[in-house]
Amino acid sequence: MSLSPGLYSQLSAVMEAVVLSAVAGLQKLVSGGPELLIRLELHAGQEAPDPDSARDQSREKMVQFASLMETLGSEALGKILNIVEEAELQGEENRSETSFIHILNHVENEHSYGARLQSNDFNTQKQQEAFDGQSQGPFVPALTLKDDRGIVDLEVIAERAQQLIHREEEVSQSSLKSQQLIHREEEVSQSSLKSQQLIHREEELTQSSLKSQQLIHREEELTQSSLKSQQLIHREEEVSQSSLKSQQLIHSREKPFSCSVCGKTFNRQTQLNTHSIVHTGEKPHTCQVCLRTFNMLQNLRRHMQTHVDRKLFECSLCGNGFTRASTLRTHQLIHAGLKPLKCPVCPEAFRNAVNLKSHQTIHSGEKPFSCELCGKSFRQAVNLKIHLRTHSGEKPFGCDLCEKTFSQQSSLMQHQRTHSSERPFSCSCCEKTFNNNNSLKLHLRVHSGEKPYSCSVCRKAFSQGSHLRTHLSHVHAGGKQFICDRCGKRYSDKRNLTLHKCCYA
Repeated sequence: MSLSPGLYSQLSAVMEAVVLSAVAGLQKLVSGGPELLIRLELHAGQEAPDPDSARDQSREKMVQFASLMETLGSEALGKILNIVEEAELQGEENRSETSFIHILNHVENEHSYGARLQSNDFNTQKQQEAFDGQSQGPFVPALTLKDDRGIVDLEVIAERAQQLIHREEEVSQSSLKSQQLIHREEEVSQSSLKSQQLIHREEELTQSSLKSQQLIHREEELTQSSLKSQQLIHREEEVSQSSLKSQQLIHSREKPFSCSVCGKTFNRQTQLNTHSIVHTGEKPHTCQVCLRTFNMLQNLRRHMQTHVDRKLFECSLCGNGFTRASTLRTHQLIHAGLKPLKCPVCPEAFRNAVNLKSHQTIHSGEKPFSCELCGKSFRQAVNLKIHLRTHSGEKPFGCDLCEKTFSQQSSLMQHQRTHSSERPFSCSCCEKTFNNNNSLKLHLRVHSGEKPYSCSVCRKAFSQGSHLRTHLSHVHAGGKQFICDRCGKRYSDKRNLTLHKCCYA
């Protein structure tokens, strides 16, 4: 293993620069001329020499000194190379030691007085011979101060030393510039780092600002949500208060809302508004099937159920269908035989409040609904409505199995049972059945002996109102005393005469 030629050249250049600097420095010391030597010799007690002779002696001694420095530099270079190679070859067993003599390579080495250096050392000679026998790498010249002619030129040495100094200054300047560039790069790097830090801080501030905006937005949303919740709670409280007031009015039976036309009172304002439509006669809701009109939308919806094949509420016992759940519950009382509502005046009982209220008008004699055509009055508005159809001849309820029509729905239902032979109303005392509840009611008076209708003249009692009217007309009125002034037809009942006159109207 051997050192590279480049390393040899670098070491040689370093040693050569050292030697040149040493020779050039000594030359500056003696550049004052022979006066320094004369003063030195006078100080030593010798005679003062000739100035020319002293100059020549000084130059000769400088040449000898340069040769000596050349030799010493070459020896130092050789030792340095040996140390380097030993460090690289450490650990190898058989290694040939390099001698500085081979490195000098035929350089004329002289001592300080110009004499050639002789070596009587046998080992040195053997090393030289052994080294010559080994194969060496490329030739690397040792350092030298002589020119091509082998002469030491002090002026050339001084010039080379100045060149080296100038190069060192250039290298120093270059190194200084490099340091400045490095310092500038470091400053730029520091500035860039600060810029990056500022950018990072701005991004952090931006992120923080964005988070703050998001938090503000969330707080606003929460505030809006809380406000809406408060509004809902307030509305629920208002509804709860209104519902509570309505419940209190129901329990207290107080009816503060009264109709300005008929004086009827109600628990709620909505009920009064619904009732007011009765007096206006307005019917804005029309059935698209039969063109029948209604004053309220809920009545129209109930009516629409009459046009469908199946009713919403159907009895599980008899299969009858109804448009309202309340009507179904009332109907189920028929199968149970219950009449929970009793009249406070007579022992009569009813299944719903409407029938009870209508019955109570019998005891009071009140009939607030009167016909404008014949003057007949009725206890209920529905009865007046049905009565008006006798004047107009309207029969809106037609049978699906035959062509017969009727003025009221109950009559149609009774008629339809004649086609089906259905008789759901049976007597509890005998096995007789009926197709309508009114017929059953009249039949039950046969078993009970009840006769609620009595004659005001002879006090005779009857089970049916029609029997009483027939009695009055035939017995006490002298027969058919009511005569039509247009055609002369006679009637035993004034009501029948009035109905007859409606035909002319």
